[in-house]
Amino acid sequence: MDNPEFLVNGLQLDMGVRSNGKKVDDISLPKWANSPEDFLAKHREALESDYVSQNLHLWIDLIFGVSQCSFERLNVFHPVTYEGNVDLETLSDPMQRMAFETQISEFGQTPKMIFRKPHPCRFGIQAPSAGLSSLSEMRLHPEEKFAPEEGRKAMGNNQRPQSEEVE
Repeated sequence: MDNPEFLVNGLQLDMGVRSNGKKVDDISLPKWANSPEDFLAKHREALESDYVSQNLHLWIDLIFGVSQCSFERLNVFHPVTYEGNVDLETLSDPMQRMAFETQISEFGQTPKMIFRKPHPCRFGIQAPSAGLSSLSEMRLHPEEKFAPEEGRKAMGNNQRPQSEEVE
């Protein structure tokens, strides 16, 4: 995208005010961007970089694939956020239902897992031996006790729902 119009309120639309009373208007650019055009150019340069090309498949695995619920990748979300873990229609406790609805509303839902095998690297790109792949060597903080499987068991759902597999 080369057009920065979405970053600027050129039509001077009234988009309301923030909780601090400040008018919602043009986007506030970071100090490293000289203009909306510069902001887009730098993002495009980053997204088209060798680093992104070498690691994009790892991100796809984290968000949509085999590493989506992974302690090794430090990629674990609350069990309520995984598709199929909670059937709100069957909850009889109004407080529990409200808590689950709030969790989902405030934090969203983890995307549906669509890849059951590791996503391949981009054609012609060699994956680095370091970088994002080194996350597997990291360990959880010793005080971290949450496990998604435990959360599923607590909710009476011991199996991860089967998702469509896309290759």
